[in-house]
Amino acid sequence: MRVVEEAVNAVETGRLTAELSADAHQAAHKLAGTLGTFGHAQGSQDALALEAAFDSPTCVRNPSELRALVMGLQRIVHPDGQ
Repeated sequence: MRVVEEAVNAVETGRLTAELSADAHQAAHKLAGTLGTFGHAQGSQDALALEAAFDSPTCVRNPSELRALVMGLQRIVHPDGQ
């Protein structure tokens, strides 16, 4: 989650690097698989959407949409708010 959150922050500030985009793509891919394995279908779909958003450094990204996806994942991954 940390890498994905960092990448979304970078998108919001216009400072996303190719390396961070690739790292976020990989992290979102792993997160999608893990959430799917544990029966979190919506979380897996959200992670897949983030994976697609970070598919390449030149993908067009909507920062508010990415932030909403991250917030949804945070509620699943950290249900106690931590």
